[in-house]
Amino acid sequence: MARRKLNALNDALNATPVVQATVTAARTAYENAKTAYETAKQDLDDAATKAEKKLAEALKAKPQVPADITAAEGELKTAEDNMKGSNGGALDQKAYEGSPDNKTGLYALDKADLFNLLCIPPDTRDGDTPVERFSNGDGVLHGTPRHAHRRFARCLEQEQGHGRR
Repeated sequence: MARRKLNALNDALNATPVVQATVTAARTAYENAKTAYETAKQDLDDAATKAEKKLAEALKAKPQVPADITAAEGELKTAEDNMKGSNGGALDQKAYEGSPDNKTGLYALDKADLFNLLCIPPDTRDGDTPVERFSNGDGVLHGTPRHAHRRFARCLEQEQGHGRR
């Protein structure tokens, strides 16, 4: 959008004859678009990025204010600590299948326009896909082949004992 406004400003400046009212309006529109872009760009920063920028500004300040630097370092540490996650726990059948209304589990695939292959990896790093727990008697997760077939996809399952080595 800012690019279009800049092009309009250039057109107004290069017009023959130059109409000052048009140039002023185009310049104002460009400045507004540029400000909106900068604001939107800042909103995309996560907490850690915002804290890093704040720390960089505190370090760059002349004279440096130790309290500002300490505060920014504290905000950065808090933001980084909040980003740390966990590997989670083992999933149960409800987590695998999910909810069709909330588009979770297998139903999250409904958000995709197209998928051709459905692979269900183990839910733990060194584990196997727990098909025996969720089996419908023939070693297949409930609903998995049906869901894949409904979306014209193939369903592959990892055999027990053939995990990552």
